[in-house]
Amino acid sequence: MIEKEYFREQAAFADYRMDNRRAWERMIAIAVALMMGIVGYLLWQRIRLHKERNERYLLLVREAQAEYRKLSRSMDQKHDAETRLKGLIASRFDIVDQLGKTLYERDNTVSGQAAMTRHVKQLIDGFAENGDMLQELEQIVDMVHDDAMQKLRHDFPTMKESDIRLLCYIFGGFSPQVISLFMHDSVANVYARKSRLKSRIKASNAPDKELFITLLG
Repeated sequence: MIEKEYFREQAAFADYRMDNRRAWERMIAIAVALMMGIVGYLLWQRIRLHKERNERYLLLVREAQAEYRKLSRSMDQKHDAETRLKGLIASRFDIVDQLGKTLYERDNTVSGQAAMTRHVKQLIDGFAENGDMLQELEQIVDMVHDDAMQKLRHDFPTMKESDIRLLCYIFGGFSPQVISLFMHDSVANVYARKSRLKSRIKASNAPDKELFITLLG
């Protein structure tokens, strides 16, 4: 009986140890599975974030490339426009400016002055009020000086057309002497009107007033 009881206790202890071992094995398996799940989730999250970051970088690169291409096209267009405008300025504006100054600076006879006046009259009339080249001059000023005339009209909608025309001549680089010929006014009045307009622009809250003041010199 004692031997049987011993073997029964040994069998029960073996069963207990086996059950305990199986329980630990299940716990370890669950813990390993849980750890693998956590590691897998973290890896998935890391891969997802890495993918999103790469996609964001690629988007930024594409946007930068698009902006670069846009800027390159704009620079090419501006370069072509400036090249064309330099030809216009060389053939028209500088000639008119120099001839206009000569009318005031050259000590000549009355007949000589009259001949010179006739020589430049066609050019002068083209840039005068309602002249054929006045609109072209405004477009050229816009192209060269960042749409200065469009911005001027937008920022000062109540400004008189004659003042806008005067500023267009100034932005175009004409001297006060030549502007006086265009506007049929005295040089002193041109200086006075320029000073008045500059003060008005400085005192305003116009978004582009710094551009205008720079062009006024």
